[in-house]
Amino acid sequence: MIPTRLSALAELLACPPASHPAGWVREVVRDSRQAGPGSLYVALRGERCDGHDFVQQALAQGALACVVELGFARARGHEFPAGRLLPVFDTLAALGTLGRDNRRRSGATTIAITGSVGKTTSKEWLAAALATSMRTVKAPHSYNNAVGVPLTLLQAEADTQAIVCEVGTNNPGEIASLAALVEPDIGMLTAVGAGHLKGLGSVAGVAREKSSLFRHLRPGGRGFANGNDPRVVAAAELLAWDGIPLELSGALSDSCLRGRIVSRQGSHCRLAIEGLLEQEAELYSPCLLDNLLLVLAVARSLGVPLQQAFEAACQAELPGGRQRIENLRGLRLIDDAYNANPMSMQAALEALAGFPERRVACLGDMLELGPDSSRFHRRLGHQAAAAQLDKLLCVGEFADDVAAGAREGGLSSSRVCVVARAQLEDALLASLRPGDTVLLKASRRLGLEQVLPPLRARFAATAA
Repeated sequence: MIPTRLSALAELLACPPASHPAGWVREVVRDSRQAGPGSLYVALRGERCDGHDFVQQALAQGALACVVELGFARARGHEFPAGRLLPVFDTLAALGTLGRDNRRRSGATTIAITGSVGKTTSKEWLAAALATSMRTVKAPHSYNNAVGVPLTLLQAEADTQAIVCEVGTNNPGEIASLAALVEPDIGMLTAVGAGHLKGLGSVAGVAREKSSLFRHLRPGGRGFANGNDPRVVAAAELLAWDGIPLELSGALSDSCLRGRIVSRQGSHCRLAIEGLLEQEAELYSPCLLDNLLLVLAVARSLGVPLQQAFEAACQAELPGGRQRIENLRGLRLIDDAYNANPMSMQAALEALAGFPERRVACLGDMLELGPDSSRFHRRLGHQAAAAQLDKLLCVGEFADDVAAGAREGGLSSSRVCVVARAQLEDALLASLRPGDTVLLKASRRLGLEQVLPPLRARFAATAA
């Protein structure tokens, strides 16, 4: 963050008057183990632990001060050094205030990315492209909620020129709340699909919530959206009625940047992108071209040459769990286990169908789909059958629905296996043969990444 006097932050957070130590805060942390000289520790209440339990530890490790709830010291019955606590009504709201203040003082161009699929991939690509010309910070991991977004903004320093944020949502109004912190100069919408329906109600509700990002752009801000997604195009038309124009990328005739896949073999694609000669790229899923075009359009709008942006994006390393392909000795492993919804599952299976080898998929639950969960999982089984899998392993609460859908879709019962989570590792290893391509995909709670170490041990890694 940009170094700030502790007294100035206390004033920013409207803390009760106190005599604070003279010192500069150089970082904000939410984990007491990361506290040290020059840090400000924010005590957050979580599902599994209460950050207030670690205030003393943070101070002992040298934190300049701690942001706590009003009445904390009195409730705990401890004596704390004078001025070392910053009491507030809501520590999560205080974290957001700190992030927004740092974003404003940095003066950096801020980009917010949302969508039902592809947020993290697009964030990594865009940050890599911008970093070739601008001092850029990006959201670590999938920091896209009320905790992660402020922490992303707090990474900005005085010389930061671009901040690339992810903005996620489970319920109506969350995009607006996060956008109020980010105050984006540029908004980017990757796609709209069935995800978080338990909170958002319907795909139409998802479209309303995701596209609301563009209503919170800073004056003069610009919006970029996927012109190949009909739901995104419909949302763009509604926004245009309110005077909020978007630039659409894709294959549409009026797109600001168009492109297509000329040929594909597995994950290797030859692309024809407007303004460039034909290009070679590794794209696990064909639908990722839409995200790549969006990234290139945004980078170009910020002055990064198209070829330079393309090369940097294609060289970016994606984090684990998101379409990461690992070439092991005797096995191609597609690690897409971080999260899943109907849209991303369909894209993953369509991508898997494009690989020539024997194809195995281990699919788990798609969560937060509400009362239609069983129907969505049965449809997933039909999509697995259409991918002509050689083996399908189904795990989780809705495994029977996936398996039934696969059999209905024409996949023989001998190729479909419902597996208990505790037996998944053994069942998967028993199903694989040298030369296979295997896909792992499920919602995060299933923890499919736990089978990665035994897979890597069985099929010893070689250079990609």
